[in-house]
Amino acid sequence: MLPYGLTMSATARSPVLPYLFACVLGVFAIAGFWYGLGQPVILPDAATPTHKLQCASYTPFDKDQSPFDQPFVPRVERMDADLALLATRFE
Repeated sequence: MLPYGLTMSATARSPVLPYLFACVLGVFAIAGFWYGLGQPVILPDAATPTHKLQCASYTPFDKDQSPFDQPFVPRVERMDADLALLATRFE
């Protein structure tokens, strides 16, 4: 029996509906956040073709050489050609 003045509605509301709506809304918010993080970012060019570099790492290996091949002997003519090419790109 209900207290005086209170009546029961003809259709009972499901208490799950607000929670389901909140979960769906949360999933859409998280998906939108990750979608925004995944968008491409346009970066400016790091250097122009005439820009001089300040430093680089160089290893004097040809494609058929390895530092693990012992005894390793670098090819002097290859190093000269590489350094001549790099000299045009550095200050």
